[in-house]
Amino acid sequence: MLDNKILEQLTSRGGNRLITGPPGSGKTYTLIRIVKHLLDKKDIDPSRILIFTFNRRWSKILREETVRLINRSMWELPIGTFFSFCNDFLAWKDLREIRPGGTGNTSKALANRYLENIKTDHNSDGGSIVNSATQWNLLKEVISGVRQDDYPYSYRYFNSTVYVANSFLQEVFDFILRAQENLLEPEELLRRFTPHNNPVLSELSGIYSRYIDKLQEQGKRNYGILLQETEAALRGDVLIRDEWKEKYEYILVDELQETNRAQIEIIKNISRDNCIFFGNDDQAVYNFRGGISDNFLQVYRNLKVSGRVHFLEKNYRSAKNIVEFTNNFIGSGIERILKNNIGVSSGGEVQVKDFNSILEETEYIADMIRALEEDEKIKPENIAIIIKGLGYETHLIENALRQKGIAFMRRSSRSMLDNHYVLYIINYLRLTISIDDLVREHKSGSGESSHGEKVGGVSGRQYNPDSLLENHLLSEITGLDPLFYIKLRSDHLKYYNHKKPDTSQNNKLFWDHICEVLDKEQPGIQEDDRIALERLRLMVSLVNKSLNKMDNNIYEFLMDFIEDPTSGLFQLLEGKDGVSFQDHYYSAWVGIGDFLESVKEYSRTCPDSGIRSYMDYLENLIDNSFLEEIEESTREQSLKGTVNILSFHQCKGMEYEAVFIPFINNNYLPSKFRQPQIFDLQIFRAINEGVECSSRQLQKEHMEGEIRLVFNGITRAKEKLFITSSRSRGVSIFFKRIKAAVE
Repeated sequence: MLDNKILEQLTSRGGNRLITGPPGSGKTYTLIRIVKHLLDKKDIDPSRILIFTFNRRWSKILREETVRLINRSMWELPIGTFFSFCNDFLAWKDLREIRPGGTGNTSKALANRYLENIKTDHNSDGGSIVNSATQWNLLKEVISGVRQDDYPYSYRYFNSTVYVANSFLQEVFDFILRAQENLLEPEELLRRFTPHNNPVLSELSGIYSRYIDKLQEQGKRNYGILLQETEAALRGDVLIRDEWKEKYEYILVDELQETNRAQIEIIKNISRDNCIFFGNDDQAVYNFRGGISDNFLQVYRNLKVSGRVHFLEKNYRSAKNIVEFTNNFIGSGIERILKNNIGVSSGGEVQVKDFNSILEETEYIADMIRALEEDEKIKPENIAIIIKGLGYETHLIENALRQKGIAFMRRSSRSMLDNHYVLYIINYLRLTISIDDLVREHKSGSGESSHGEKVGGVSGRQYNPDSLLENHLLSEITGLDPLFYIKLRSDHLKYYNHKKPDTSQNNKLFWDHICEVLDKEQPGIQEDDRIALERLRLMVSLVNKSLNKMDNNIYEFLMDFIEDPTSGLFQLLEGKDGVSFQDHYYSAWVGIGDFLESVKEYSRTCPDSGIRSYMDYLENLIDNSFLEEIEESTREQSLKGTVNILSFHQCKGMEYEAVFIPFINNNYLPSKFRQPQIFDLQIFRAINEGVECSSRQLQKEHMEGEIRLVFNGITRAKEKLFITSSRSRGVSIFFKRIKAAVE
């Protein structure tokens, strides 16, 4: 328990402090209690306490919990991410530079930018900050403009297949952001990497330089520039630095182990040994996003000497048997700071099982979840399945849950795009573009549109209108009779095979055939065919209306489509019974809502973007993981009445009555170590520290990272933990480690 004596000790002057402990030991609770103690007992002005959090979602959670406990307005406490801090700092700096003697235009521009920034709350980004959609388009524009002679490798990758080109863009984006987080400017990298000693990294550094120039031309910043400019201003101007050192009496930093170099340097420049750090080296799982666990170890070593490290030892989350298991799992084979982890509640169940096949494994999980709900009365929202990635295995889990009628929620930018009804909307957008291509070809008699564009899909893709028409007509929403569709398609093929044997031409004209069928008189048809024809007529009418809105703003286009009674989407969902269709009823509404919210955000950033521009962005997003990590959703990750499916990274900070960790199989957990094809994140460590890691050291760090990832998952369980594997997928060394930890 944190009594006033301990709280007084933790908040005493005289140097920084580190509070560490295992998952479930109350680090977040301790942070909130310290804030309350500073306000109530030390009478500290709330604005003089700065709290840094790891991401936007956790900032929101921490703010709400703090407000609830201390009974203060959330706006009184500066709680936010490093990025929101940097945004506010740079806005302040711009306003500070406005002088009475300055030119009117300069002062007005700076004032406008400041006002633009302060319109957003402390947890938001200003209008000058580019999001992932804008970054994607800018980076694509930069790379598409390089000359083959100057950038042979980049030119070859970018002009390869769509998959290779988009994967290369993702690599370049990672390179740029990681360089910025390590405070490395393009010029320094260009001096270090030349076309002779490292041609690939020389090209990446050149693209980095061009990308920054493009941002500056447009008066924009990405998240990396926020960090760089803030650190440079604090480091380079002693007056600014001294002013900000006096601004805060206490600086609290959560998740220290996930900070990067730029963030640590910012903390150093605004603090005067008045920081309280929170974290745990065992929970460092974001190294791939620039987190440097060495930051934690360095702070720990410095403060341990002076006795300013406070260990939390009691585990208030997990029952005793689960605590003992997690201790055994993490305890050996990894370099770490030793910590006590003592379970305060008795009991707890850990089950470790392997199966003959992955289908048998997923069926077992679904059966156990049903038993937990019915026999032990555990609410679905208190159950979690923690997975790695969103591949084949994840879809098998979802199918098993659907077959058992178990409602679930897998909420992320990618799972949103997998939603059954969101896919219907996306396929309709593809269909509209493909029909528009056919109409333009008919008008121009060539492959060129009336606007001089090359028709045929987006992002180098050729949409197949036949497949898209079939998908749309036979969908649950349109509901065309399958027998009627088969007859319609058969009549089309018979006629056009006779008239035009060119099969590619057949594909283009199926839409025309449908329109011709609707134009003909249909006397004496049966009632079922009449209903089918009416549905077909409504569909054609809907598409024709959409074709006339191709240049509309994408958000307006989609809202018109969804609200149109002809689309049938809202009527279908409103007519569903929430119990009978529980397997996807809740997630359908949530998924559509999330999707429309994302489109609205895209539309705000790109107000002139029509359907083609948006689909160009979306297709790239679907192909790749080009998602700016800072743009994480602040919405709740769980939903009442649904089981949670989430990743090992998403589950950080969460807890559940029952947790399932499936697929502890060979090359899944741990994943196979692979040398990067284009660049290794270790190059930034080598530049900053002058130390290069051997392949053996990199493999060791990879394995330790995988161990910490699993540890983060298993420590979410409060009462029940189920870990499974399938023998058909190969025995994992982690499964052996887990079985040994249980025994």
